[in-house]
Amino acid sequence: MDQLEKNVDVSVIICTWNRAERLATTLESLSAQDCSCLVEVIVVDNNSSDDTKEVVEALSESWRLGSLVYEYVGRQGKQFALNHGIEKARGDVIAFTDDDVLLDEGWLSSIFKVFGATDAELIGGRTLEDWRGLKRPAWYDSRMGAVFGAVDLGDHPIRNPGSQYAPAGANMAARRSLFSRVGLFSEVHFRHEDQEFGDRCTELGTVILYEPAMKVYAPVDERCLNKRYFRRWYFKAGILLELTDGGWTKLTSILPIWLYRQLFVDTVKTFFAYLTFSRDRNFFCELRCWRNFGSVSSFLVYFFNKKGFMHWVERKSQKVNNIC
Repeated sequence: MDQLEKNVDVSVIICTWNRAERLATTLESLSAQDCSCLVEVIVVDNNSSDDTKEVVEALSESWRLGSLVYEYVGRQGKQFALNHGIEKARGDVIAFTDDDVLLDEGWLSSIFKVFGATDAELIGGRTLEDWRGLKRPAWYDSRMGAVFGAVDLGDHPIRNPGSQYAPAGANMAARRSLFSRVGLFSEVHFRHEDQEFGDRCTELGTVILYEPAMKVYAPVDERCLNKRYFRRWYFKAGILLELTDGGWTKLTSILPIWLYRQLFVDTVKTFFAYLTFSRDRNFFCELRCWRNFGSVSSFLVYFFNKKGFMHWVERKSQKVNNIC
């Protein structure tokens, strides 16, 4: 029987948009995985205008890790590409990573091992920054790692890390059955769709596991090493997910008190941080203000223009030249 006709243990979904060169590097690191399970890799091209298709087809000719499949989704938005990939996947386990990361050679085997040995339904791994010889700016603080997708909760597995934790899309995996129970990724979220999915899973009592052996490296893009990029990222990170789901059920007519308080506290901290001339600390405090400003702005847009709110979110969320 041809391998494509056999059952698949793990389906790996990689959504991509105009990153053909980086995608090729990611796929090369994936093909070097040390894993005995049956694997299919699904590359979902989300309306690329470069030679993504040709790159995938060329690699598929000598692909050694199960099968390499190319899919195309014309509607712009990672959530649409993700859901298309899930619908096409045949594996009992579905793993996700990004089109620019480098995978540790034990990444797949750690996923297969965890699902075989535990009752976890959703797992997230450790994502480390890869600076590739780039110099960290003087204003950079390690707490800003989320901008590059960094996730590091330590060296030991953690069962149900907490309500604030959600596996990040660059390094996560789930049992296929979870999507039947929880649903697919929200198609009204144009950013942080993985966080919203994780929140739904937590609410439904899903067993979530942080597994540090499931390791990938996220390269730092030199184009992102400027304060403007970080400010824009934090502003977008502050957009309230609750509003994209249709608004709060308890409080939709006034701005939540906690937002006033947090914005005030962070503004004061920023002021005193700049007085100390500690460039990394004061810029991190400033970024917290930008995130809160994103929350306040999204609430006000929602309150005064509900009909145009989703258009505003989509416009704010779209990347330019594949960066924030």
